[in-house]
Amino acid sequence: MVLLIGCANLANLTLARGAACERELAIRASVGAGRWRLVRQFLTENVLLSTCGGVLGLGLGFALKAGLELALPPFSLPPEADVAIDARVLLFTLTLAILTGMIFGLAPALQATRPNLAGCMKEGGRGASSGGRHQVRGALVVTEVALASCC
Repeated sequence: MVLLIGCANLANLTLARGAACERELAIRASVGAGRWRLVRQFLTENVLLSTCGGVLGLGLGFALKAGLELALPPFSLPPEADVAIDARVLLFTLTLAILTGMIFGLAPALQATRPNLAGCMKEGGRGASSGGRHQVRGALVVTEVALASCC
């Protein structure tokens, strides 16, 4: 649940960032960048961000495991309890990080790459987010609150 709350929060922040970069996206689109190229850029940023989070989580897991091993008295765990962070854990974490980066980055990427070219390119146009973006951001906030109340 905490992972889903964090992912929904990052998707909301990505959507807000996309609204802030709307003028830049409009310039790229007017120069010739295709929509899928812009979506790939957003997805790459999100996957990189989620992978960095996964690596930090693994580092924290290693540190907490080492700390718990030092804090627990010897032979307090049964011999069957083999607690280890092995290749399976690393592969699972990497897969989960990539999937969450792609899944929770896709909707904001699709929303952010639909700029209003004429409105954004006008002088003084700030690229305010449209109603559709407000609906998606509102849905993400509702999802965060619902997941937080389940915990």
